[in-house]
Amino acid sequence: MGVAVVSDARGAGLSNLDAGIPKMIFGKVFPNLPIRVGRMVIFNPPWIIGNVLFPIIQMFLSAKLKERLAMIKDKNTDRLLEYFPQSALPEELGGTGRFDAQAFVASISDDVVLVDQI
Repeated sequence: MGVAVVSDARGAGLSNLDAGIPKMIFGKVFPNLPIRVGRMVIFNPPWIIGNVLFPIIQMFLSAKLKERLAMIKDKNTDRLLEYFPQSALPEELGGTGRFDAQAFVASISDDVVLVDQI
């Protein structure tokens, strides 16, 4: 049990990479979340990420984190159904789930404090 995350990496490339981000996410963010990350799926990553960077990063992860990570290196959205129910995936990833980002942002906008306002 826990939160499951799918990262659609279509369009990502070397220009988007920052070597410190994975270390920060796995070292600082995930351990301090008040929730358990049950699964993280990286979908359709660029070749360099899927075949070079991800295997290197995996070497430094604990067995527990390795079990929770999955990578789907092709564009077949049906493979996401191995990890997520169809109702939990957005339509653009072959699911039936709907998420209205504008409505979500509007619903929390009063609670959001920008860093430069602190």
